[in-house]
Parts: sequence; C-alpha cells; structure tokens
Amino acid sequence: DDDDDDVRGHGHPAANDLESNFVDSDLDSSRDGDDNSSRDDGDDNSSRGGGDNGDGDDAGNDGDNGAHDTGTRRSSRVAAGGAPMPAEQWQTLFQWEQKSNRAKTGLAENLATRVKKASKDQNDPKWAPSHFSQIANIKDDALRRQWYDAHYSENDVLFERGTLHMIPMPDDVSQDDLFSLPTLYNVKPDGRKKGRTVASAKREEAERRGHDFGRTYSPTARPATFRMMCNVSAELDYTIRGADVKSAYTLADWPAALRKLLGHIPAGYAKWIDGVKHCVEIGNLYGHPLAGKHWWLHLKRWLLEHGFEQCDFDPCLFKKVGADGDVMYLIVYVDDIVTFAPADSAVYAEWERDFERDFELTNFGTSLHEFLSTRVTQKVTPEGRTVTIDMERYIEDMVEEHFPGGVHHEYAVPADTDLPSFVLRASEAKDRTFAGTDIAKRFRRITMQLLYSALHARPDVASAVAYISRVQGYPSPELLKRAERVLIYLHGTKHLKLTYRKTGCTLRLDWAPRVRIEGVSDASFDVAHSTSGYGISAGSAYFSWAVKKQESVALYTQEAEIHAGSLAACDIAAHRGILEFIGQRQTGPTVLKMDNSSAIDLAHDPMHYERSKHIHRRDLFIRELVERGVVKPEYVPTSKNTADALTKPLTRSAFIMHRNAMLGI
Repeated sequence: DDDDDDVRGHGHPAANDLESNFVDSDLDSSRDGDDNSSRDDGDDNSSRGGGDNGDGDDAGNDGDNGAHDTGTRRSSRVAAGGAPMPAEQWQTLFQWEQKSNRAKTGLAENLATRVKKASKDQNDPKWAPSHFSQIANIKDDALRRQWYDAHYSENDVLFERGTLHMIPMPDDVSQDDLFSLPTLYNVKPDGRKKGRTVASAKREEAERRGHDFGRTYSPTARPATFRMMCNVSAELDYTIRGADVKSAYTLADWPAALRKLLGHIPAGYAKWIDGVKHCVEIGNLYGHPLAGKHWWLHLKRWLLEHGFEQCDFDPCLFKKVGADGDVMYLIVYVDDIVTFAPADSAVYAEWERDFERDFELTNFGTSLHEFLSTRVTQKVTPEGRTVTIDMERYIEDMVEEHFPGGVHHEYAVPADTDLPSFVLRASEAKDRTFAGTDIAKRFRRITMQLLYSALHARPDVASAVAYISRVQGYPSPELLKRAERVLIYLHGTKHLKLTYRKTGCTLRLDWAPRVRIEGVSDASFDVAHSTSGYGISAGSAYFSWAVKKQESVALYTQEAEIHAGSLAACDIAAHRGILEFIGQRQTGPTVLKMDNSSAIDLAHDPMHYERSKHIHRRDLFIRELVERGVVKPEYVPTSKNTADALTKPLTRSAFIMHRNAMLGI
C-alpha cells in the first residue's frame, strides 16, 4: 500500500498496540488461525507470543477423565484433580499426537520444531511460550508452574464468569465452524507471567459463518486529550492516578437476543464428557468483534449512573463535580482508567470506593509507568507541579529488537535534509524490487513502531516518520537505513520527555481561565504535495500535534500555508471545547501563529483573488473561525516558528531549538 500515513498527535495508536498475529497449531482440524485484534487489559502488548487454540484431543478426551458433573461447568484441566499435567505425561501425549497426526498435514512436526526452538531461549527473562505445549518442556519446575498458573488462572475465570460456556457439540456444527481460542503469553515488566485467551474471530469470517454483528465501534480516549489533561494537572495541581480493570471485557452483559459464536475448548481442558464432544459458547472475550463495544456501553452506563458527565468533544472524558467545587476528571482507554483530581479529593475517594465494589481493579496510584507504553512522572516542587511523559522503555525495547548487538553511534537529528526529495523519487519510481523480502518486513516493522512513538510522546520525529511512512509499498535498503537512523536518534535521546509545568498564572477570577492555549502552524512548499504541520500548547510542551501530506498540489506558498492553518484551527476549536468542559473556558480567541503574511490576510479577508480563487472551501474554514472569534492568526518569523520542524528536516541548530520548544525543555 503506497498511501501515506499521517502522524497525528491526537489519533489512534499504531497497530502494534492493538494487534497480534498468532499461528494456529490445530492438531485436529488443520485450520490456520486468524489474525486477531485484542486488547490485553493493562498489559504491554509489544511482546506477545503466539497461542494455542487447543482444539486437538487432549488427555481425557476419549472419556470422562477429570470431567465435572454435567450440571456444573463441563470443563476440567487435562490432568485429574484440576492440576496441570506433569511434564512427563504431556511429553508422552505429545509423542502420541506426533505419531498419529504425522500423515495429516505435518502440523505435529511443525509444533515439535517450535517447541525445540523455543526451549533454547528459556533462560531469557523475557521468554514466553508461544504454544501451550511448550510449557511442558520448561526444565525449571518453578518456571513451568508459573506458566501453568498463568494459563489456568486466565481460563478458569472465563468459565467461572460464563464468558465461556461449555455445551455439547450441536449436530449441525462441524469442526471447521468452530472458532479458535488461542492463549497468548507474555512477561510483564515486573516479571509476572501473563496468559490471555482471545477469540480468533475476525468480523469478516464470523459474518461468513452467518453472524451479523451490526455496528461494533467503541471509542478510545485521544492521546492529545490525555496529554492536555496532564498539562492542566500541572497548572491546577491535580494528582494523576491510574488503574486497570481486570478482565474487563468479561464483565460486560451479553444481549439475550444475540446469538453467540461457538469455539473450540481452550488447551488443557477436557473436550469429551460422558463420550460426548463439547465446544464452548463465546461471550465477551477479547478478540470478539462485539466485546469492546459491550464493555464500553457497560462502563459508560455505570459512570453516568454514578453522577458523571460525558464530554461532547471526547466521549472518553468524564467529570464529576462534588460539593464546594471538588471535581474529578476521568479518561477511559478500553480497560485503562486515568483520573485527574486534587490529592485530597472527596469525589475521587467516593469513586474509588464505589468502583472497587463493582469491578476488580488494579490501582496503580501515581505509578503510571506503563500507560500505553508511556511513563508519566509527577514531581511537586515549591514552584509547582511538573508532569513529564516519556517512552524510554519502549525505545529500549525497539533497539533491543532491531539492534541486538547494541547501538554504537548517535545522530543529532533524525533525518538528513534531503529526505523529502528522496521519498518523492521513491514514490515516483514505484520500485517493488524488495517487496516481500526481509528488508521490507524490517522496514515496515521499524516504521510502525516509530509511528507509535511519534503519536504519543515524540513530536520531534513526527516529520521524519511521516515522510518515511509514505513509501511503505516501495521498500529499499536506502529507505531502511533512513528508518534505522530515526531509531538510532531516538535511542540517543531516549531521556527526552514532554514536560508540562505551571506557567505562573496567578489570576483567580472566575471569568479568567488559568489554562490558555496557543497554536502554531506551518507548511512546506514542495514540488508535489506540500506537508502541513501544527502544534498546540498551553505555555509548555505541545499536547497536540500533527503532520499531514496535503491532498492537492499547492500552486502558491499562501495556499499551502492556509491549508495548514485551517487544519490547526479545527483542532484548536475541538480543544477549546474540552477546556470549556473542564471549567477553563477561553474568554478570547486563541492565537494561531503563522509565518506567511498572505495566508494571514486570506484568513481574515477574501484577498489575493488571482492566487486564491481555486482554493477549496474546506481550506478557508479558518476564516469562519476568525469571524466567530475562535482563532486569531498572528505573524511569527520562520526562525521562531516551532511548527517548521514538523514539516521538513532542519539543520542541527534549528532543529534542536525547535525540538526543545516542542518538548517543553
């Protein structure tokens, strides 16, 4: 796909945060597993392993070995008494499976190869099994027990809550009609072993099998909203706290009139009971097309019933106002919850008590070290509160993945100044010589991870990443080097943070907001499509930014600049709405700094007709916002326009100056 990807500081996270691909080692039906988008509640998803769909015949499947009474949950672990199967017993079973399935599709041999390969890395603290059968080959007894506990604690809860409900296999259902339920394994940053069973149920595949889900959309908080609330917290001295709802999707209600999917029994549980083969009905399980929506509606209903108000400009931002002006703000990102409130807020204490009564909550307090792979740090000094956001651990993980031997040099800037012209030549040549090679895979993988970094906490690489992402369909060794350079730059500057500080505003008048925002915009006037860039701040670091390739070719610099200005003005209007929701209504127009006088003229009046008669209405929306008093364009010299670093690579001195301003250093 040669479409350009925009780096938007208020967009959704990159795909690696939400997707994981796994291999389905089905020893029974010889089906390949589907890709699955699943949200691991509170987990870092960048190092997930593969999974086991578990639909082969495990020990006890030929009879009722270890089976529970049919009036209760009709599932049991492989070994009798509910204990995990000993390694020797599993090895015997595995050898039997290998022999009996050798003539089918070779899946047993593939599984044996994967088990052998994985066993080489078991001494690595970050190693995780990619298949349930690999656990039996772990030599260390304590480690093997930890992974068994992780697997069974995850699946036992699913049966107990009714998310998975075992039923006899219907006569009109075949093995191919059942969806796989792989368990994904990973190691948490604190060393805990985690298992997550998901449904490999792509919407297209489910609809092909006769399931109509209708609309499945569920919102997530915009990263820019989260960063803006961090900025507001520094200004108003709010304490930021984080929490995670355990197995959140499984807590939602399933509509009684909606037919459930049928799936294979998870690995390690009996599939034959009293001589009858069973399957499971799948409820709100991670990976199910409707699970996210059901959880969102369930949580939203709970918040509204407990006195919270929902923001119109970001549906995942809520507030609750108590007596004497006590207030609390809450952001929802799937099953992660971040709150902003005074340290001694009675409203927060009431919410915490009520929420923990109805949900199983992991309360991180102020230790927000793993929120969407970012680390949030709060520091209180006599001058006020400072909030920083960084991605140091995420960057270290990227470097460890792509440069296992280490990085032995640094770059002061993420890209050479010739990057735009090089990307333009690559997009025009459309050379697919290296498509489908390891070079292409590495190039796309690095670019995807760089996009995520640029989206969340590193606007200084947004321009370079935006250019590189435009030629994903035409990889080459030179483009790979350009992407690797950005990663090496991030490694050398991994200590840099978005820093939000108290600006020193002492006004305490009810009509005067203590948080005032300001925007900057710029555009590169390129041979082909120009690039728009803008940033919005409240006196310190950017909390919203964007880099976007313009849809049409600009004939004049004025046209490119007014396009970028309109893009920035739209985002300013949205954030003014959020500020009003949190009690910081802007009493005057928001200043938008631009470095093109003709574009500023055009934003105020229909001037320069010969050069502007062809400009689309959408690009002149800024004029309407000026007339309504929403924005106020002002001139700023190019040398002081920080958005210049969002539109093109700069020289070292100019880049560092603008970078420090963007990050609030």
